[in-house]
Amino acid sequence: MEDPYATVDIRNPNAHEAVLEVKIHFVDAYGSPLLDTSNQVVVAAKDELAYRVPAKFQYTDRIAHCEVEPVVRAVR
Repeated sequence: MEDPYATVDIRNPNAHEAVLEVKIHFVDAYGSPLLDTSNQVVVAAKDELAYRVPAKFQYTDRIAHCEVEPVVRAVR
């Protein structure tokens, strides 16, 4: 609990490097939202990476799981 985080796998199937906006929703055991985050991540062409999303905030101990938007938006 000192350094809480979630790990999200991100893939870029395109032929060019991209900056992708990844949206993650942390929810409690009842499915109620606790925290929504949005992060821009650089992913190389035809590559995949495991991105570590910080989850430290007032209600960290109530997080049951996180939900990731299945399709990300390319920022550039």
